[in-house]
Amino acid sequence: MIDIHTDILPGIDDGPWAIDESIKIVEKAAGAGIKVIVATPHILEIPSSDLCNRICKVASELEKEIISRKINIKIIVGAEFFISHDLPEYIERHNKLIIQYKKNISYWNYLHTKFHYMPKK
Repeated sequence: MIDIHTDILPGIDDGPWAIDESIKIVEKAAGAGIKVIVATPHILEIPSSDLCNRICKVASELEKEIISRKINIKIIVGAEFFISHDLPEYIERHNKLIIQYKKNISYWNYLHTKFHYMPKK
């Protein structure tokens, strides 16, 4: 089973505050039969390279901790993008936070979006 929307990354938007909290969530997910978790922090506007790199780094650190604890779950980096007029341009230039999943000979790219965001005035 694949969980395609999880705020699992510690210290990023409304995810857990610490990696130990993330691990508790991962352990419960593994117990429920989940094999892949897509980390999807909210992206309210087109992210800077710094934010993309931070998300990827935190996901990598979480993945290393999961491996060291021998938990059978894979973390995939993604994002929940709020729709904006800049989004197509971002996708064309950068794809770090596009959900990319490969299993056997199949390969999928997903863009997780949210439509109900209203910018503050």
